[in-house]
Amino acid sequence: MKKKDFISIAFIILCVITTIAVIREQDALDVMGGLHDDNDELTKRITDLEKEFEESSKLKKDYDNLKDKHALLEKEVDELKTSVNYEDFVEAISIIEAYKVVQSFRDVEEFLAWGPNIGMGTMDREGTCPCSLTFGQKGILWEPNAVLDLREFRHEKDKIILTYNTTEDIEKDYQFVMTKSAGWNDNKEKWKIAEIIQKKKEG
Repeated sequence: MKKKDFISIAFIILCVITTIAVIREQDALDVMGGLHDDNDELTKRITDLEKEFEESSKLKKDYDNLKDKHALLEKEVDELKTSVNYEDFVEAISIIEAYKVVQSFRDVEEFLAWGPNIGMGTMDREGTCPCSLTFGQKGILWEPNAVLDLREFRHEKDKIILTYNTTEDIEKDYQFVMTKSAGWNDNKEKWKIAEIIQKKKEG
């Protein structure tokens, strides 16, 4: 083969290689461009999903708040339907005002509602104090002249809640839960003490 022919063949091969390289480079650029576009689309989709998630979380929070408000309104409506009126408050308060001045523990029972979870306790059968009143698993020590002034009152359905200040030597104030009930020695339903709850003193 002549030198001239060899050079021509080599030149042709070089052109083919160059063309292939250019084509491959272009293909690579096309692939990179496609990947870049896909990446941009995925980034946008992720951003959209994050935004949707934030919006759905806010909607859930708003829903929960509305649900709580609805439950509160239903409770208030139920309380407004109660049969408790002004005369009931006056009667319930008068019961506690009479209870306040009792000096003998034996006389306390007439103010208590009848129930299996309500009890009275003394040191012995003669009624020696210290004396206690129990309501379920909780109780208080009874002392004469321990209850002072009414500081708060409200009602919950068929109950009247009266909170009274107590003397300084008693650690907590007393909250009287009043309900219409038969008494220990009286079958007629009247406002009676169903429970005495100890509450933190104000101030």
